[in-house]
Amino acid sequence: MKHAAVDSLEACPSVDTPVVLTLGTFDGIHLGHQVVLKKVAELSQQKHTVSAAITFQKHPSVVLRPDHPKRPIITLDYKIALLHRHDIDIVITLDFTNALSQYSAEEFLQVVQEHIPFQTLVLGYDARLGHDRVGDTPRLQAIADRLKFSLVRVAPEDLGDAPVSSTRIRKDIELGNLNEASRMLGRPLAFYGKAQAGQGLGKTLGFPTLNLSITGLCLPPLGVYTVKILDGEDSYDGVANIGKAPTVRDDNEVWCEVHVFGFKHEIAEHVLEVQLLKFLRPEQRFANTEALKAQVQSDLATAMSAIKEHGQATDQ
Repeated sequence: MKHAAVDSLEACPSVDTPVVLTLGTFDGIHLGHQVVLKKVAELSQQKHTVSAAITFQKHPSVVLRPDHPKRPIITLDYKIALLHRHDIDIVITLDFTNALSQYSAEEFLQVVQEHIPFQTLVLGYDARLGHDRVGDTPRLQAIADRLKFSLVRVAPEDLGDAPVSSTRIRKDIELGNLNEASRMLGRPLAFYGKAQAGQGLGKTLGFPTLNLSITGLCLPPLGVYTVKILDGEDSYDGVANIGKAPTVRDDNEVWCEVHVFGFKHEIAEHVLEVQLLKFLRPEQRFANTEALKAQVQSDLATAMSAIKEHGQATDQ
């Protein structure tokens, strides 16, 4: 079937075959998540049925630990796109509320079954469901027996001496360890979203930019990065400033401002994936726009040199 994404169980498209389902926060869609998704896709293909994933519009910690919520690694739109890339047919994004957090595992799965005819539930090794935090396989298996579905647990994906996890990835992102974060993600760390035209200052200085909103995300150290920009099947090299642009802005908002080599104005308003490849320098405030222009010209030359030398500007 064609890919579908809905924001409630009630809106889930009706299917006339049993569903292979997974559910979880899936923050980052990292290597551990990908093993789960691969199993879902394999079982779906074997059974000639539909694959589905239930996830959440915001990280559950926003509700469960409002004083210390976790910053998501990726936006909801990026999560949906990645789930579809990993052969999930239907993505259901639920609003994680206080009411939802009070459901027991069995109550929640019963509600899901009313809307999605799943016969197989695939979960990661540490997935926990419901207010009662049912996590052990015997108790979940008992629920599966009562509700008449098959339970499949997937082993962890280890990297180094520990399983890959969103917590590990967040720590590496915040420390600026791009290589480690990207290894666990199975792809370069990236921002994803609709590109917005900049304020026009970059164009007047000779380096027009496109902007992506990254408010609220788990961010690497603020600064200038060499990047690769994916626009559908097209890709471009470029430079991005991750930060507040203190020389020219005073709104204190953090943006991803991208200058694309061979800049094409028509990609404004396109959905872009901006992969961070190499850290060039920390963000700084300049005395004036002329000093900023000189530094950006230096950044562009450094990035171009790295691309010519290595083919791509990956962090070393």
